[in-house]
Amino acid sequence: MKLGINSMGRIGKLTVWHHLARRHFSELVVNVGRPVGTGLSDLVDSLCKDTTYGHLGRFLHGHKADLTIEALDEATGRVVVDGMPIQFLRTERKPKTDWLAPT
Repeated sequence: MKLGINSMGRIGKLTVWHHLARRHFSELVVNVGRPVGTGLSDLVDSLCKDTTYGHLGRFLHGHKADLTIEALDEATGRVVVDGMPIQFLRTERKPKTDWLAPT
């Protein structure tokens, strides 16, 4: 089952963090709805840091843990963070629900 999150503001980012930690969904789909920075790597950098909670790796695994970010695919907007696939929708303000349909 996939979870769709609309926006990557502070609440959207912390919602992603929450669901990365809980693992109730097989994939997260985040609708940003606009181009961000210079690319997907900027979006992932923004996702991994919070001014109050610190770094995502510490939130998920404790103080000395490492965070793994793999499979950064600029063309499709897909990234795998700590083993969970995240699809970033960066161009459509109102994406079709095809992204949330079961695969």
